[in-house]
Amino acid sequence: MAEGTLKLYRSTRHGLVGGVCAGLAIRQGWPVSLTRLAGLLIVTATGVGIALYILAWLIVPAADPMREPAPRAEPVMRDARHGWIGGVCAGLARALGTDVSIVRLAFAALMLLGGTGFLAYLAAWALLPADDGLGAWVG
Repeated sequence: MAEGTLKLYRSTRHGLVGGVCAGLAIRQGWPVSLTRLAGLLIVTATGVGIALYILAWLIVPAADPMREPAPRAEPVMRDARHGWIGGVCAGLARALGTDVSIVRLAFAALMLLGGTGFLAYLAAWALLPADDGLGAWVG
């Protein structure tokens, strides 16, 4: 895949399931973990999310692993030192440059709307590396 191209490819080297979220993140210059979190939120919040992912998996061509660019470095990390439970809201607020109360309210609202916020929080807790001052894992 040539640099500068605007075509969307699935990431065969950086993907977890089908490479759709990783490919979209690389294409847009977004952090992969946030793209995966948004994808999981869409899958859990709507009845068509899984169908959309499978459709994208079938339609979007796979990237050549030898020419595939690396995803953007992960600037989003859980802030375990300033968070209440897992540091997800504090880390997202820091990355977005907003007050942590706004992010917490957004998750609370999503929790009241069918439990999607709870699933999204758990997914973020699992997908975002921890910035605990001891050296976060990257992967």
